[in-house]
Amino acid sequence: MKELLVGRKLDCNILVPIRSLQIENSFQIGDYKFWSPRDLESPWVDYFGGYQLHGEEYIEDRDEEIRNEIDLLRYPQIELTIEVNETELFGLDKDLRSEMKLLRIASEQADPALDLLRITHCSYSRIEYLPDRAGQLADGFTAAYIIPEQQEYKEKLLIHIVYPMRTTNNWLGLEAEYISDPFIEWLAGILKGEVSNEIEQSIRSTVISLSQAFYTIYH
Repeated sequence: MKELLVGRKLDCNILVPIRSLQIENSFQIGDYKFWSPRDLESPWVDYFGGYQLHGEEYIEDRDEEIRNEIDLLRYPQIELTIEVNETELFGLDKDLRSEMKLLRIASEQADPALDLLRITHCSYSRIEYLPDRAGQLADGFTAAYIIPEQQEYKEKLLIHIVYPMRTTNNWLGLEAEYISDPFIEWLAGILKGEVSNEIEQSIRSTVISLSQAFYTIYH
């Protein structure tokens, strides 16, 4: 059965938690939605039934272990739609390799959203402001919630160690507030893969390289 799905692609909605990032108000840049853990209007609060997290005793803890979907709401989240091979979705709940591949794809597809913040808000002289890689938690695990468009595939919270090495921020991280900017909206589309010429491809490669350079430390 799995062999018959080779080459077929399906859309999935993903929700990826972000550590070392503080967002007071939710916002959107291009196709990337940034949800604040303090946003009572977030559709995910209703979706996961997480209203109990937003009572008077609610404490935002970005280093807390994620055990279930509601725990995602303690973190800022990035939401976007990605395209994946149906063979990987077929492996949900059946094949650990497929789940780990899906999780890595979700992390890598969500991380360009953070590139937008890294190049506009971060500085090489203040490395402690960098947000962690999308989905990576303090305990070394990576987490993402996957919602396949095809209802025959069940949605699932995936939590695995998918990166043998990781860079983490043990400081407070970045506090981000978005101000509408047509240039950033255009750049968001390029980072999402909406590239129509060689110049835009070069810009995409440069931004990704610049972002990765933040994590290279020279002595």
